[in-house]
Amino acid sequence: MTALSSADRGARDRCASTPPPRGVARECAQDVVSRPRTRRSAHNGGPPLGWRRRGRSPTIGRVAQLAQANLFRPRAPWDDPVMREFVLALDTVNSLAEASPGFVWRLLPGDGHGAVVVEDDDAPVLVNLSVWTAYPPLHEFVYRSAHASYLRRRSRWFEPVTQPAAVLWWVDDGDRPSADDAVRRLRYLQRYGPTARAFGMRQRFEPDGRPSPRRQGPRELPPWRPADRRR
Repeated sequence: MTALSSADRGARDRCASTPPPRGVARECAQDVVSRPRTRRSAHNGGPPLGWRRRGRSPTIGRVAQLAQANLFRPRAPWDDPVMREFVLALDTVNSLAEASPGFVWRLLPGDGHGAVVVEDDDAPVLVNLSVWTAYPPLHEFVYRSAHASYLRRRSRWFEPVTQPAAVLWWVDDGDRPSADDAVRRLRYLQRYGPTARAFGMRQRFEPDGRPSPRRQGPRELPPWRPADRRR
């Protein structure tokens, strides 16, 4: 296993702390979309125990809800013609989500419209963050509503990725995660793979930490790779 440098360890610890300063949030966002995934620790086949203890499952006796986030790097500035179709569709898709059964909350930008953007040293990163009552209604919105048509065309507007760009985790009813929370959870998933702390749509976990049983259902969209870009 490749040893982490002191700089990498420092960045990792800063991303795991709560809350990070503004500058660290930008660094974490850059890591999310550019850093390769680190191997799991050899001694136990998973994340270091210290990282696992930092995670928090929903409090026993409280209702768990599902947080969802994805982060993408746009191909061009928002006012570029390349992004026009996506920008014009934002309010429509967001309204569709808000009207969907099971929707609880989503992170809003300052003006209440458009998208939440985390800036890093190179380019803005779009953060889509929402909370749902459970996975089935989220799945219905993502893959069976009009949202799915935009999802299939995402390569027109966003840079391709070779590692997970979406993450799920459980929160207590009433908890409202931040963009920094989304960055940390996604980075954890990219580094360690699916765990009860951070997981994806294909391999999920229950609120108590048990892996979700696999059920037959509609086929989900395959992972997005650079080769998917339309030429």
